Amino acid sequence: MTEADLRADIANDVIINKYLDEKLGLNTLTVSDEDVQTAYDAAAESNTEEVPPLEEVAELIRNQLLAEKQQGLIGTELERLRAEATIEIKA
Repeated sequence: MTEADLRADIANDVIINKYLDEKLGLNTLTVSDEDVQTAYDAAAESNTEEVPPLEEVAELIRNQLLAEKQQGLIGTELERLRAEATIEIKA
């Protein structure tokens, strides 16, 4: 990969992220403390080993839940775009 290729990839990533932020409001998503607690409790119940205190893992859980929300919105948007897309194959 050349430096020009890397610059082009980064530029595309910036454009895509800006579109997703503006179109889907990804930068406005939040995860409540209750959601973090629920996820922690579920993990603690299903885990046979000792689970660290919530205070130690709360931020990790919050980030994971936020990423899941973002991926859900992105997946829905991709499905919508695919449904609206028209592809022409010219011989």
